[in-house]
Parts: sequence; C-alpha cells; structure tokens
Amino acid sequence: MCQLSLKPEQVPMSQSHYPEVIQLMQQKHLRQGTLWVIFSTLLVQLLFFVNLWEHPPQPLPLTRLLAMAQVLISLLVLAVAAYLVNHTGEVGKPIRIFMALLVGLVWSLVSINIVESWGEYQSSKQIFMLGCLTVVIGWYTSRLMMFLSCSIILAAYAYLTLLHTGFESVTYYLAVLKFPLLITLSSLYLSRWYFFGLDRHSQSLELLERFRRETTLDPLTQVMNRRGFDQALSDGVASARRFEIPTSLMLVDIDHFKQYNDALGHDQGDKGLKLVASALSALMARQTDVFCRVGGEEFAVILSGTDMEGAKVMAQRMQQAMEGLNLPHPNSITSDRVTLSIGITEWREQDTAASLYRKADQALYHAKSQGRDCWAVDRLSLSL
Repeated sequence: MCQLSLKPEQVPMSQSHYPEVIQLMQQKHLRQGTLWVIFSTLLVQLLFFVNLWEHPPQPLPLTRLLAMAQVLISLLVLAVAAYLVNHTGEVGKPIRIFMALLVGLVWSLVSINIVESWGEYQSSKQIFMLGCLTVVIGWYTSRLMMFLSCSIILAAYAYLTLLHTGFESVTYYLAVLKFPLLITLSSLYLSRWYFFGLDRHSQSLELLERFRRETTLDPLTQVMNRRGFDQALSDGVASARRFEIPTSLMLVDIDHFKQYNDALGHDQGDKGLKLVASALSALMARQTDVFCRVGGEEFAVILSGTDMEGAKVMAQRMQQAMEGLNLPHPNSITSDRVTLSIGITEWREQDTAASLYRKADQALYHAKSQGRDCWAVDRLSLSL
C-alpha cells in the first residue's frame, strides 16, 4: 500500500523518551486527516457539479468562470493528493501550505458560486460551516494547515456577508465572528485531547520499557540477563532467516573464576564481574549488538549482521580489552591476570536458537580444551 507521510507540527511532549514513535504516530494521524479532507472536498465539488448539471442557472459569465476555477483547483488538489500518497518521505512545509491554500480556495469558490448561480446565501453558509468542520477534523494535528485553510474560507464568508447584507446589523458581525471563535475553541479542544492521548501513550511505552528492563536486566552487572538473552537470540535467528543476514553468536567465559572467588572472596568476585562486563559491553558499538550475562561467570554476545570473520575481530578486541583491564588473578593456572575463553559460531540456514547456542557452547568447550585464554570456532564452521 502506498504511504502518505506529512511532517507533523512540532508540539512539545512531556519529556517523552520515544520521540520517533510519537513522530510516526503524528505522521500517521495527519496522513489520515489529509485523506479525509481531500475526500470530503472532492465529494462536495462533485455534488455541486451534479446539481449544476441538473439545475443549470441562467448563463452568467461569472458562474462559468467560477466553475472553471473550481475544476482547475480540484485537479490541482487531485495532483497534490497523488503526490502525497506516493511520497514516502516527509513532505516539506511549502507543499503543506500549498495544499491548505488549495483546499481553502476550493471550499470558498463552491460557496461563492452557489450564491452567484442560485442566490442561495443560506446554503452557502452551510457550505462554509461544512468546509471549516472538515478542515478542523482533518487537520487539528497541524495548526498551520488548519488555520491557513480556515482563514481563506472565513475570508470568503465575510466577503459574501458584506456583499449581500452590507453588515447593516450587529447580528451579521456576530454571525461572521462566531466562526473563528468556534474553530479556535474546537481546534484547541481537539489538539489538547489528541496530544494528551499521545502523552499517555508515551508514558505507557516508558512504563513497559522500564518493566522490560527490570525483567531482562542483570542486577549485578547491569547488562541483559538470561531471559533477555533468550528472547534476543530468538529474535536474532528469526531476523537472520527472514532477511538472510549473517548473525554470529559468541559465548564468553571468565577462566578459573571459582579460584578467583576462593582467593579474593565473593565481594571482590562481584567487583571483578562488574569490571569485565563493563569492559566487554563497551565494545558493542552498534545498536544491534547484544551483550548479556547468561550465567555466573559466562557472557554471550549476539552480533546481527556480522559473519564469522567479523566475530573473530570482536573476539580479538575482547582479548585486548582484558589485557588492558589487567585484572590480577592470584590462583589462575593460565595467566597472572583474568583471561577469557570464547566460543564463536555463525548462524546457518538450518539453525534454530537452541542449535546455535549448542554450537557456540561446543566452540567454548574447544577453546577451554586448548588451554583457555583464547577463542575457538565450532567445528561445523571450521569444516565449511
């Protein structure tokens, strides 16, 4: 389906942490409102010309001229509407202003022509009210478009009132002034209701995000926990299969961590875990990189969009980060500092989340059997 995307008016939200979501919602609502305005405007034009065909007025040059102007502007509205429907990006301010001007003009012309063709001043007032109501309902999310279009319609209404009544009574002044007052009050009410709803939706998203963080965040290291890892791995495998993108999984184990705890105590062990988690998570440069704690001293890395060679580079960076951290390990038989063993695997077409994890675990076992403080690839990948 073709998408119509308009740039929404910039209305401040109450400290929303989801500006992209709110902007997309505003674009969606403004798109729907614009389609409503276009449909209503063209429908009224069609009904006018049907009535003009069935009940032709006396041949007046002004009537013909106004009718030709209506047809021309209606075609312009159709052209701009076609552009908006087929334009997937944000539409600039000049196009939105042009659209609002066209809509205001076409409603004004049909009202003026009703008076000029049949002398129906009261009917033209109903058209003015219908036009303003259509614009307010469709464009209350865009104050610029709404007020610009309504201003043209109200100017035409004031012109007809002056032409046919001469403002001989204060009642006519009130009749003209009540429209901008009603439009302003209606738009303010709808806008407040609309942006209040967006604000509440944003708050709901924030609460859901907070709940998600609390249920998927490891309280000690402040990285994603095993529950979050399971979900992220399932999503990563699904994305890899759907979009056919490379995805790698790494399992990282701190070597001889039990001996580290025995020698320095659990408090120092917790501090060591925090330092290692902080150093490794800092290497995750992309939003798609996922770093998790999946066990006591075991971590996992999901690299979406990264093949085996890229995962090997990440493993080397992890080893270098541990060298830079230089955390002393008094009871390690591998090194005098804390080291890592890393198992690496890459998603294959037949893999599920469970099979991918098993392959990474086998690669980790292979790294440990080689003497630790190294990384290894699962044997299936080695054979490919």
